[in-house]
Amino acid sequence: GLTPGGGVVVSGAETEPWWSLSLLQGGRAPRSDELLTPLTHNVDGRLLRLLPNEYLERENTRRAGLSVQRRLFGTQLAVDASWRRTTGGITWVPLADQDGSGRWANTLDLDAYRLTGRLWREGRLLGWGRALLEGTWRKFEERTGTAAFLPPEESLRLELMWENHFFAEDGILQIALMSTIRGSMNDPWDPTRTVVLPQRTVHDLFLGFRLVGAHLSLVLRNLTGTRTLISAGAWSPGQEKQIRLHWTFLY
Repeated sequence: GLTPGGGVVVSGAETEPWWSLSLLQGGRAPRSDELLTPLTHNVDGRLLRLLPNEYLERENTRRAGLSVQRRLFGTQLAVDASWRRTTGGITWVPLADQDGSGRWANTLDLDAYRLTGRLWREGRLLGWGRALLEGTWRKFEERTGTAAFLPPEESLRLELMWENHFFAEDGILQIALMSTIRGSMNDPWDPTRTVVLPQRTVHDLFLGFRLVGAHLSLVLRNLTGTRTLISAGAWSPGQEKQIRLHWTFLY
């Protein structure tokens, strides 16, 4: 589908402006499954049928955002605030005469508010290091209809990164620890929003080494191996290991 949109961004005249204001107009087109393909989801023992609607129209979304960034005693502070209004939003509407069945329709009018704060500091410590803390808060107001899915209202992310260059822009050793706390949220596979998933905390470790165009990385996801619900009846995997070798030749 076509998703025409446009916007304008106004900011300070500095090379790195400390503030910016954005106004956007757009909206997504219906997905192919919403238009053409019936789906069936088994959610916590309940069979839910998601019926398509070939007459769906594109959503209409307006967004206003304000970003502020300042430096204080060597520490970077940033705040992003936004308001988004969706009209004619696509959502799942249950059918009165068919239990567990529903059809996609343009019946959702939603106001969403988001506030993200970031705090980070960079410096030299036997190389280069950075510590970043980011928190996000969301609020939703359903003016008309009920959204089929809403993201968590709160999330928190911590990143600790360090790297050292043994040679001039080569022989680079990288280490990063990333911790994410995701607040409780509705099951993304349950358009009735009956199932609530508990808060989840995940720790990931990244190790990388780059030499003469070769980049070898090892990622350990979910360090603690703790398994949590990611959908009704479906658990997240334990610790996962990913090894990747990427080699680039420049001439």
